[in-house]
Amino acid sequence: MLRKRDYTPGKRGALDGIRVLDLSRLVAGNTLTGVLADFGAEVIKVEPAAGDTLRAWRTANVQVNWKLYARNKKSVALELRKPEARELLLKMVEKADVFVESFRPDTLEKMGLAPAALHARNPRLGASGVLIALREVEVNGGTGQVIDLPLLDPLFTVLGPQAASYRLTGQVKPRTGSRSTNSGPRNAYRAKDGHYVALSASTQKMAERVFASIGRAELIDNPRYRTNADRVKNAQELDAIIGEFIARRTQAENVAFFEKAEVTIGPIYDITQIVEDAHFIEREVLADYPDADMGEFPMHHVVPRLGGTPGAIATPAPGLGQHNRELLSEVGVDEACYRELLSRAVVYEGGQAEGGEPE
Repeated sequence: MLRKRDYTPGKRGALDGIRVLDLSRLVAGNTLTGVLADFGAEVIKVEPAAGDTLRAWRTANVQVNWKLYARNKKSVALELRKPEARELLLKMVEKADVFVESFRPDTLEKMGLAPAALHARNPRLGASGVLIALREVEVNGGTGQVIDLPLLDPLFTVLGPQAASYRLTGQVKPRTGSRSTNSGPRNAYRAKDGHYVALSASTQKMAERVFASIGRAELIDNPRYRTNADRVKNAQELDAIIGEFIARRTQAENVAFFEKAEVTIGPIYDITQIVEDAHFIEREVLADYPDADMGEFPMHHVVPRLGGTPGAIATPAPGLGQHNRELLSEVGVDEACYRELLSRAVVYEGGQAEGGEPE
């Protein structure tokens, strides 16, 4: 039996005083702002009239996903297609510290809410990579903290609301591979050339565009696929219909076809495709750095990418004991003492310990 706990309204967190405007939808953005909310930030969900799509992902008609990912948050519903609502949002921006959104590119710009417009209202907006413990020390007068982060805790959060779903239904969630149990069609499909694509139609209009684009518009009103719940229930036969269409085209042909139809799709790359992809190359997700062993080493970019204070890959990985002298000299170890330490294997330099642990 699980231990019982109660909500603790009013308890101050390290991010107390930080206000977040959250215009994201579904899981990714809500996970991001959920972390901020859990540490005391005031997270305000700015939702359309129908609400965040995550609200519709239910188990036994209970909003288990929303309950989990929207905890500690507040909600305001605005119809941002209307100028009055956009003006209200801009006024909220003036008192906010963080602005989060997950729209398609250019969506905010078309609404007059581009970053430049937001910063014109509030130059302080756009905090990323918030250092919770550091802020507690520097702003709230707190002390340094031990960060208790075993592998188990973050791995378990990947399960989402499965514990709540199990309590509601008494059923263990089965293995589904790449298929989603929350929306459909949403799966990985094999293309003609043996590569795969990931197609996701998590909203009603997106699903309807899928059916229309593949020449199966009659499926829109088919009672087996009319609603998201219907499509999830009949996901296996729905995947067969879409999979058969995709199997007649190559990966690239499928991506081009569904992008033209404004359906969310992406190629599932293997590493040979990643290192040759123009987007990866242009964005420098990977870049080659000089390396003594390989000549060039493909190195991941620094994450996250901050506009004002970006990180950098300044030096390669050091050799064993490469900085011994530099650092030990700061604590009074002169050259003679250092050599003695080396001879007694108190310190090691490159190559000395190769082949195993020092004795």
